[in-house]
Amino acid sequence: MNEFVCLRQWILNFRRLLAMPASEEKSLPPCASSTVQLYPYCLLDKPAVPLPDRLAVADSKTEADASIPEPSVPLLADHAYLDLGSTLPTVEQLCSADEPRCDRLDLALDQLLEVMVQQRWSRLRAGINELLKDYLRSLLGLSAPGTFPGLAHSPAPSYSNTGESTHCPAPDPDELTRRYMDILSLIFEYCQSSRFPYRDSLWGYFSDCLRSVGLTLAEHRQWSALAVLITETAAMGRQAAREGLPTAPLQHLLRRLESACLSGNAPEIAQLAKNLRFTLEV
Repeated sequence: MNEFVCLRQWILNFRRLLAMPASEEKSLPPCASSTVQLYPYCLLDKPAVPLPDRLAVADSKTEADASIPEPSVPLLADHAYLDLGSTLPTVEQLCSADEPRCDRLDLALDQLLEVMVQQRWSRLRAGINELLKDYLRSLLGLSAPGTFPGLAHSPAPSYSNTGESTHCPAPDPDELTRRYMDILSLIFEYCQSSRFPYRDSLWGYFSDCLRSVGLTLAEHRQWSALAVLITETAAMGRQAAREGLPTAPLQHLLRRLESACLSGNAPEIAQLAKNLRFTLEV
């Protein structure tokens, strides 16, 4: 019974993390100057605590750090984090201080990887499920305050194209889908480790979840998001095939999505699904 309570509490706290309002997400401190304490949002085995106004922050400086002077370099005007993996830097950027920041999805990925290390299958399965439900709610704008257990005090994101300051801008479907699929890809990559014992089960659950997500996108005519999901899913399928995992469920999914796109008058997306399905079959 105690394990059941702990599992339920972990799911609720993970759900709270995913429902973090945009205003609180923007207030997350720079990773370079402070440490984010995750446990108020994502307790593993602790009793529930009220959702705070923002993530609890503790000063990460130790006594040894106190002797290290702060860098005397100008701060970038937009506080943008310089990522050499995606940007060719200028001299000005290299000589300027930047502020790395994390968001709720970064924290969610950390939590999911942590439960993978701990080999907690039930929590991993529930976390992936909550992550993908959060994706659909974010994309379709379905969240509402108090709709979900454990979120009674969490305001829902409100998307609008009117430009009003009280609303968050509507997410870009392609970017949003790619961000969530990147998280799934990293989880799938880690599950190939010999230390993770549930590789086949996780792949089967991935296939089931992606089927539900893909058909939901087709039902709501989110064609650009669906194209990203199809492409990223096929990429995982090719990796799965190299690892000896079955791809028949994904081939069946792509066939169903192809039919759904044809029925929805989206022939280009249908052709994409068909081509990638043939690639998996080969």
